[in-house]
Amino acid sequence: MSELSFPAVPTEQRPWRDANGQAITYDGSPIEWRISSYAIVVQDESVLMIQDKNNYLYTVPGGGVELEESLEEALVREVQEEIGSLVQVGALQAAKEDWFYHAQEQRFYHAALMFYQAELNGELGEPSDEKVTFHGFVPLSELTPANTNPLVWEVLQEVGLLS
Repeated sequence: MSELSFPAVPTEQRPWRDANGQAITYDGSPIEWRISSYAIVVQDESVLMIQDKNNYLYTVPGGGVELEESLEEALVREVQEEIGSLVQVGALQAAKEDWFYHAQEQRFYHAALMFYQAELNGELGEPSDEKVTFHGFVPLSELTPANTNPLVWEVLQEVGLLS
């Protein structure tokens, strides 16, 4: 049986970007591994989105998994911090790989991102994360590649919410 092999792509040639989708040049800094979970919550042809003071593009709520936390536990915690409400985590909808620069932390990350279908438990609350400047349902018809995080745009297309 033959082994699968993939050509190595040098780190400096990876598609590095920031949270606003801007290309970033890798500077040789250490790269950290990050696993994260995100919620896709759809109601009435709208999707739950957030924006924060550092990132102007819409993105779905979620974030990094902490040590000894499951993907689902992290998702519930992150959503509660970012929208002030709990969600019921459903099926995994997409898994993505990304290389990004976190400007506030000044770190480069190689990331595995898990996108789950989720349902909101009750009404939207108030975020405890002080960075969040917007949280709410945005009509799918108002999302564009210019106002949505590129990876989120790609996932929403793949799961059939955007054409």
